[in-house]
Amino acid sequence: MPTFMIETDNNITAFAALEDALNHGIGTTEGTFSTEKELTKLSVAWPIARFAEVWNGFAGVVPFDSLKPIKKFTDRKTAIARIWKAIQVLTPAPAQHAAPAAPRRPRRPKRPSPRTARARRAKAARRPSCSTCSSAPKAPR
Repeated sequence: MPTFMIETDNNITAFAALEDALNHGIGTTEGTFSTEKELTKLSVAWPIARFAEVWNGFAGVVPFDSLKPIKKFTDRKTAIARIWKAIQVLTPAPAQHAAPAAPRRPRRPKRPSPRTARARRAKAARRPSCSTCSSAPKAPR
């Protein structure tokens, strides 16, 4: 589960796991959250203006190009829900493992080309026939 860390300057960083966040934050869990509920608990003491500061800190910046800066949020619940939804873009992609190669089917033996088959038929037709053999040419082997 991704873990997010918000710093005092309202910079939000995403980590693949809590351990990564702890290493980044030098062992402190202050400012880290993994769910919307944890973000709600973390932001209880924040003034309502800080939510707008957090939002405006990443609104309009890549990958938040579609977000527009705001002056204020109507309430905490709306602020937290919108911020939580927006930071989901920061979720680090899981490491992609190479898929095991599918076993190859054994190749079919190649058919003889028409030239070769034609050449064998022509060769069989040119063979001299003997009195004990039938008059029809033998099938190639």
